[in-house]
Order: sequence, then structure tokens, then C-alpha cells
Amino acid sequence: MNKTVWLLFVIALVALLPSVAMASDITDATYSADIVVTNAGASTASNVSTVFTLKSQNLIDGLYADSTLTNTAVISALSEDVAYMPAAVAGDQWVVFISGISGNASQTHKLYTGGGDMDAKLAYFPAAGGMTTAYSASFIMGNNFEIEQRGWLNADAVGGVLAYLNKTGPSVTYSAIITTGTISISLDGVPTLSLAALTTGERVIKYGASGGSYYLKVYDASTGTLIDETTVVNAFSVNNNYNNAACNTFVTDIAMTWLQYQKVTISGTLQQHIVWQNAATFDDLSAGNHDAVPSFRTTTSNADVTAELRNFSPINKSSLGSYTAADDVNWIGTAPTVPTGMYAEGTYTRLPGADIVNTILDAGGIPYMLFWLPALFATAIIALFGVFWLTRSMLVGCVVSIALLLFYGILGVIPVWVGIALAVIAIAIVVKRETSSL
Repeated sequence: MNKTVWLLFVIALVALLPSVAMASDITDATYSADIVVTNAGASTASNVSTVFTLKSQNLIDGLYADSTLTNTAVISALSEDVAYMPAAVAGDQWVVFISGISGNASQTHKLYTGGGDMDAKLAYFPAAGGMTTAYSASFIMGNNFEIEQRGWLNADAVGGVLAYLNKTGPSVTYSAIITTGTISISLDGVPTLSLAALTTGERVIKYGASGGSYYLKVYDASTGTLIDETTVVNAFSVNNNYNNAACNTFVTDIAMTWLQYQKVTISGTLQQHIVWQNAATFDDLSAGNHDAVPSFRTTTSNADVTAELRNFSPINKSSLGSYTAADDVNWIGTAPTVPTGMYAEGTYTRLPGADIVNTILDAGGIPYMLFWLPALFATAIIALFGVFWLTRSMLVGCVVSIALLLFYGILGVIPVWVGIALAVIAIAIVVKRETSSL
């Protein structure tokens, strides 16, 4: 009986493995870090956008990520993709989405960087201003268009904007608004169609006009299943031709917590395709060239929920492998022959009176070096102080002393480089002495 129970448990576990929704490819990631999220409140917090500090430009400059930041990913402890937004342009506030966290608790997610593009859940987290698209003659909706948005729909919003078209002050030609579980679409200020009893979650929303009717459809983004739809016959034409930079506004923060993409099709032609980009302006990925100017979330949506980045480190540390030489090493068995004249110092026969002094040293069994080196350096020191006493010039004294050492070097008594080295030191001392009096 026990074996049967365990077998059924293993089969169920294996069956659940494919349901782990991680689409990101972190195979080639080179760095990782912990994102520790903490809820200081007593109650469970849901659908929170919280921030942690990480300067994106530092990642790029340090070659931890490419300039697009598409080779980054955030993965939960359950190996699921987490929606996140890197700090755009020169910012330092990354945003991460927390679907739920218990009161007085913490959870840890993983940030991966480096390698190739990870196809992660990069998303745009709007601020209250959403994103705007300026007027363009090729961006007038008319009565044959569709707006498609995928992201986290906040059904509890009150006055959350999915779209404002042709906004001129308080007047809006076309609006799609979320209010307490209901999406309402108004034409020229008149409510035209709506869907109620919607729930919060990851959704694909499609709305627009076609064939003399306006429609609204909501899908489950994970499964593609149609949740609800509505259609109304209306030949109204959306003439969004107010010529200013904020003529068209999309997805404010309370309507959609985060947006993965927005597509606008007009008369069957894709005129706009917007995704998050590491830029102050989102370039249109379609041929329409209708860019969007975003406002970015930089603060947490719940003051009790905070996040912190910890333990940023390489995934695989470098190590020294073993090496085996293919051939035997040819070791040097004997010392090479010294070139003639390479070492000339130690010749004490060229100095004045050297014959007499050397004879005395030989009689006493005293090595030449033991006498001549102290004697020669002593004469250089005496010459230095003697000239300084006569001229009161340290520079002149150094010149004479160094010249004497170079003379000894030329005779082969000491190496010439000794005089050169002392010359450099003496010049430094003289310069310091002269400048310190300024």
C-alpha cells in the first residue's frame, strides 16, 4: 500500500513539473544576485510593485550586461519568471512585481545577468502619467482600428486609464477606463460599451472598431482563453487629430501595473509596437514610427514592502586546470658564457698610487675591495661636503661628487650605474630642497 502511495506521489510530481512557467533562458548567465523582498506589515500584500537599488549603467560599463539589458532575468524561488523593469537610462531604481507576500515575512528572488538574451519577463512599469504618443496623420484611428495590450490588469483600479485618444484638456474623443472591475469605453464622452466583473491578473486586452461596430475583448494571457467580450454597433469615427505631444495617452499605473507590449493596428496595418527599452523614449518596433514617451515608476506601490539586492557574484568562478606537456622540457644544464667586458668593475690598478697601496694590501692579506670601495666613496662624500662648504651650493657639491663617482666607474673600479642612480637621487633631493623654500 505504501509503495502504491509513493508511486502515485512521484507520478503527480512529474506531471506538475511542466507547469513551472519559466520561459527565461538563463543557461549562459554569468552573474547572479539575491533580491530579498520584505513585508514589514502585519497583513498579506498582493500585486505590489517594489523597487531595489541597482544602477543600470554600472552593469553596462562593467560588462555585466549589454546596453539593452535584455540579457537579464528575474526568477522566483519556484523557478517562475517574475515581471521586472530595469532602471532605465541613467536611473538606479529597478522595479520587481510581487504577486503576494505574507505579513512580517520575506522572500528571495534571483537576478541573473550576462550571457545572451534571456527572453525574460521584461516589462514597462508606468507611473501615473503612463506613456504618450504624439499626433501623427498616420496614427488617426478612424473607425477601423485595434489596440492590443498585454500586462497585469488591475481590476480594482478606480479611474485607471488604458487609453485616452485625442485628449484636449478635459475632453477625450475615445477613452478606455477601468473602474472597480469594469472596463468602460466612451466615445466623445458618452459611455458606449463595457465589461464588468473582471478580476485582476495577467491579461491580454483587445479593443477597437471594425465593420461599423466597437468591441472589447479580455483574454487570459497565460492560456489565451477568452474571458469575456462585448460588441456594440456604432459607426463613430475616432478622429484623434489634436496636434500635440500628449494627444494619445496609454496605461497609467493604476490601470496596468506592468505592460509587456502594446500594439496598435489601423486599417489592417500595424502602426505601433511598443515594448520596454532602456531609453527615455520607446522606439516603435513597427514600420509606423510612432514612438512613445514613458513615465517610469521609481517607488514602491506599498510602503510596507521593500526590496534589497544582495550577494552579486559570478555564477562560475574561474579555476586553474591541469596541464601536461607533450614534450620533455629542455633544461639548461650549464651557465652561459659571460660576454667579454660585460663586468669591468673591480679593476684597482688604474687609480693613482694603486701599485703602492695594492702591494701593502697584498702584504697584509687584505682584499682590495675591502679598502678601495670605502675609500672611493669616502672621497666622493668629502668632495661633496668640501665643495658645499666653499660654495654654499648643494647643487654644485652633488655635481662634483657624482662626477667623481662616474670617473671611478670609467676607470673600472665601480659600476657606472652607481653614479647614475645617485645622480637621480641627488637631483630629487636638490629639487625638493629648493621648492620647499618657496
